[in-house]
Amino acid sequence: MELSILQWNIWLLKILGFDYTRNLPLRLEKIYKKIEELNTDIISFEEVWGDQDKRVLISALEKTYPYHGYQPSPWYSMGDGLLFFSKFPILSKTNSTPFRPPTRLQEWLTHKRVVKWEVEVPSVGRVDFFQTHMGSTLFHPEKMHHHAGTKTRLLQQIQTLSSFIHEKYSSKYSFLIGDLNFHYQAHEPGTLSFRPEFSPEYQLLNQGLEKLNIGLIDTFLEFHGKEPHHTALATYSQSNPLVSKGDYSNYPDETLDYIFYPKKSGVQVLDARVIDDHDLSDHYGLLGRFRFPV
Repeated sequence: MELSILQWNIWLLKILGFDYTRNLPLRLEKIYKKIEELNTDIISFEEVWGDQDKRVLISALEKTYPYHGYQPSPWYSMGDGLLFFSKFPILSKTNSTPFRPPTRLQEWLTHKRVVKWEVEVPSVGRVDFFQTHMGSTLFHPEKMHHHAGTKTRLLQQIQTLSSFIHEKYSSKYSFLIGDLNFHYQAHEPGTLSFRPEFSPEYQLLNQGLEKLNIGLIDTFLEFHGKEPHHTALATYSQSNPLVSKGDYSNYPDETLDYIFYPKKSGVQVLDARVIDDHDLSDHYGLLGRFRFPV
């Protein structure tokens, strides 16, 4: 049995009716076509902030993806922005509490969290998908370094994420998918470059996941090369016009989106690639294709 997963922060945000993310209707049409082309079994979306936009996406995709879910936003918050699609039956959904403290002041307006989706996959059985969007950090382009306080709070959120997965996973076939908002390499202060060593955030997450007997492993680096000097194609990149022509045009290229898979359970990676189509979102998508043991 093979399974394909699309991880994608699609950057849908309206504030008082204003399309903050630029060309939203046109981008949605392009996103629909790309999803139809890729035809993955599972889709993990982040930054679908409006419940109305969630319903529009569900209506557009429900013929191919009859199973879907999200947490409605409370009146006082933008919610978690997560939207999950599956070709296979969703058996249950379990929410964590929102990540606290938030990494940045504006993140108090959100309820970023991790959600566990339990899905019945044919010929495999129950598979757990842990979907998340973690807090963003603040980069100072003048000094070319990340704000220390936002990095510290992100590390706290990583510990919360790891604890939730430890507590809630129930299948040897479990995946972690989402926008984790940190790069796997350590940033070189004073530059837009990275050192050939793993970042503190990446190390902390892997230390937590290694304690699981299913061995959750980063799909992309496992498939293309696990060493920290390996340069993965960034999912948040200045090669994307929606980044280079926006508010973050002076930020470094970073891999922020990930799919972790259960290597110790015998699952194999068949493909792992960045979907680097321009003008769809400020993030590129990430596709993973896997084979389960017979």
